[in-house]
Amino acid sequence: MPDQAGREGRRFAIGRFAMKQHQYFVLYDYGQGGAWAVVEASRKENITERFPELQVFDKRPGWMTDDQAARLEAGSLDLERPSGLLADILKERS
Repeated sequence: MPDQAGREGRRFAIGRFAMKQHQYFVLYDYGQGGAWAVVEASRKENITERFPELQVFDKRPGWMTDDQAARLEAGSLDLERPSGLLADILKERS
């Protein structure tokens, strides 16, 4: 079933409980520009707690085309296994 932003959520199991994953658009503003990505998480707050550097959005920004959004969604990042932009942020912290 689609969530409020119209994207299908994935389910994954933790122990005996199934958690629904949602896709959120995120922006990392690095001062002279920004990098967009899509992150999969069960709750928006899980992203902001782990990556306070990111702005998290329930749906894509109005200026973003369908093609741009589809590319980001196809390469969505898993909050529990940071790669791409998330891995870069973790590297910057150290």
